[in-house]
Amino acid sequence: DEVRQGLLRGLAAARAVADQHPERAAAQIEVAELAYKLRRWEEVIAYLERSGEIPPERPDLLFYLAVARYETGDLEGAAEALERCLPRIHRSAFVNDYAAKILGERR
Repeated sequence: DEVRQGLLRGLAAARAVADQHPERAAAQIEVAELAYKLRRWEEVIAYLERSGEIPPERPDLLFYLAVARYETGDLEGAAEALERCLPRIHRSAFVNDYAAKILGERR
């Protein structure tokens, strides 16, 4: 659909910048956020890891990392990222559902 095509174009453009400038954390994060929206889990992980330390004021990025790791079968990595973000992230039904899947219990 039109939205997906726009996201794919945005991802390609953001990836070009991020790949040319691996030292720019913001560029890596932009790719990871677009990849998350497109459910491209391996890219979410790769670009968030390349961004360096995730800023404490961005618990949403840790959640994206947790979901991506869960969806690629890295349950231990998913739990670690999720536990780091849960104290600071807005708790929605979506977040709670993933917390239940990843941690095996509702928090």
